[in-house]
Amino acid sequence: MLQSSWLTACASADEARRVARDQEVDEAWVVDPEDVEPINLAATLKVDRPSLRVALVSFRDSGSLRSRAHAARLDALYGRPQFVKSYLLRKQRALGLAPADGARIPGSATPSVASDADSTASDSDVSLTAGQKARDSRASQGSDGLSRSIRRGFAETRAPLAAPRTAAASGAARRSPASRAARGQTDATVVALASGSGGVGKSTLAVVLAGVAAQRGLHVAVIDADLQFGDVAQLAVGVATVPFSAAVEDDRALAAAREADGMLVAVVAPERVEDSDRFAQRVGALVERAARLFDVVVVNTGSFWADAHVELMRRSTCPVLLMDQRISSLRSCRHALELCMRCGVATGPFTFVVNRTSRRSRLSGADASRLLDGVPVCEVRDGGSEVEELLSAGSLFELVDGRSDFQASVAVLADRLGLCREAPAPSGGSDAKDAKAGRGLLFAWGSRGLS
Repeated sequence: MLQSSWLTACASADEARRVARDQEVDEAWVVDPEDVEPINLAATLKVDRPSLRVALVSFRDSGSLRSRAHAARLDALYGRPQFVKSYLLRKQRALGLAPADGARIPGSATPSVASDADSTASDSDVSLTAGQKARDSRASQGSDGLSRSIRRGFAETRAPLAAPRTAAASGAARRSPASRAARGQTDATVVALASGSGGVGKSTLAVVLAGVAAQRGLHVAVIDADLQFGDVAQLAVGVATVPFSAAVEDDRALAAAREADGMLVAVVAPERVEDSDRFAQRVGALVERAARLFDVVVVNTGSFWADAHVELMRRSTCPVLLMDQRISSLRSCRHALELCMRCGVATGPFTFVVNRTSRRSRLSGADASRLLDGVPVCEVRDGGSEVEELLSAGSLFELVDGRSDFQASVAVLADRLGLCREAPAPSGGSDAKDAKAGRGLLFAWGSRGLS
């Protein structure tokens, strides 16, 4: 089935969205993605391109699933019989055995695919009729995930965002230290992690990103600019550390740490909270000094925004806005973005990341992208308690070397940010597609595949 020339199999939600957007696709089946709930991907495809016919394939029908499908305005919810019928009819069309308009071939035992208006519904074979779609406002109130009321509340603060980047690989290539050095640029790649609220995982992600970059052979400094309640010192156990006071007051402290300890150095927050005001205005100068000594500078920030935050986002080559599974975190992220816009900070280079995602999580990257006007949103998978346990035990590089979903998602984010000696190979090539073909989640076709 996956070898059919008239089908395109996608192995991730991002690839499915790209195929549906860039290719001449007129219908899509969402089957069983590994990185996001099928209903969430189907709803996102419909929002991305309303004219696309989107069918959700599920062999376990339920009232909740039907309600969510109605609320998302999907065109069909296929059970096993409907899926088989649709597949056979499409195959007949591709082989020239059926007319393109979908009429049944005389003498053929294969019925045509049921339309929205005339389909016959059963417990396992349901198409969404116009009458059912009209009831979506009532059905959606009982659906799981993000409710319409939450979306309406969030929409009150909506503002135009930066245009989505369509060439992430080329952007990563431009930001990579090797590429910058080839163009005569000696400053480091500066990654500033910020959020609109606390507790989203900035410190943990900053330390792990720094570990990934160091493992790839780059000299890395991770700076804890959460001057009041920073906890990088507790997470970077076993890593060479420089007190914040020494780093800002002694020009030789960072250079000495780099020469003595090599690949990874952590600048830890002041021990006394009352010292934070004294150092706040010197964070920018410290980042600039570190950028002259290291290949990569990762900056962790606090949740309370001040002038230093805006200045860091302006100086950063790779500013990151991080959110977690709370809707309030998503709203706060938008408020922070609007603040940057009002302060004249270019938002085009921003990378948006949703943390602690899983197959059953409330908010996926696709959900966040829909609520942020379609900008690309990366996901960092939920690593559970193992992440902090390994970090607290001084096993950062054991965590980085692991093969968990968390580690893999952080590695993908590092590629996107350009934290590599060489630019990552562009995704979507023939080799990558062949390697992923066995895990298809979206079957799509268009006029080119049927001609």
